[in-house]
Order: sequence, then structure tokens, then C-alpha cells
Amino acid sequence: MPPGTLLIGGRLSPDGLREAVDEARSAGVDEVLLRTEDPDVAEAGQELGVEVLEPGRREVAEAVAQFLGMVEAGEAEAGDTEALVFEAGGREVDAVMMAGERRLADAALWGSAYAEYFFVDELSRRAVAESIREFDERSRRFGR
Repeated sequence: MPPGTLLIGGRLSPDGLREAVDEARSAGVDEVLLRTEDPDVAEAGQELGVEVLEPGRREVAEAVAQFLGMVEAGEAEAGDTEALVFEAGGREVDAVMMAGERRLADAALWGSAYAEYFFVDELSRRAVAESIREFDERSRRFGR
């Protein structure tokens, strides 16, 4: 079974992103998310109907501001850490694929605590297919 939600990040090209999204969708991935600060890649993602997420620091800052607003409105207490839960784009991520990078900075760490991670040298149709095949073969225990 392929991942329901795949987050793609790292060093990407518009053409590599197109190939990867096509492969992911043909393999049955329900949703592809993109994290990039490259405007050309973001534009390609939007053309493909992929949700482009904000860079991680901005995401955290917005979540903290939202939480403080909840505290001010009496909807949460200042020490209520459960109210301050982050998810990438408001959803859990099943798999994270990082292209050309071996680090996870700004890779939606908050919503991907139980995600499967795949690091590839270059984002391509083949890399996505191999990662999805490997995802299918893994026994996911969700921290247990």
C-alpha cells in the first residue's frame, strides 16, 4: 500500500518535480505536498495541483501565534501543550522524500514524527517508484 500523503523537499527542479508527482499519483499516493523556497519549483507544484507548504520557521511562527490567540480567547491555557500540535499543512505525513540533502531542516518535522524518510540524490520517477516500493515493504510500528 503506497503512502497516503507524501511530502517532497530538498533540492528540486521543476522537471524532476513533475516526474515525481506523476509517478507518485500513478502509484496511488493520495496527496503530494511540497516544501520549497525556490519560486520556479513552487510554481511548477502549483501548476500540478500540489500544495506548497510554507518554510518550517514560518510554519512554527504561525502556529505559535495561533496558539497565543487561542490562549487569549480562553480556548486553551498557556501550559496546554496538547493544543500546540503541528501537522504539515494540517495533516499527518506518511512519507518524506528529501532530494539532494541529508538533513531535515524545514521538512515539516512537526507533522511527520511517524513518517518514513527517504533520501535520494536526485528526484526522479525511478527514485519515487523505488521509495514507494520500499514503503510498501516496511512494517510500520509508529514508535512502538
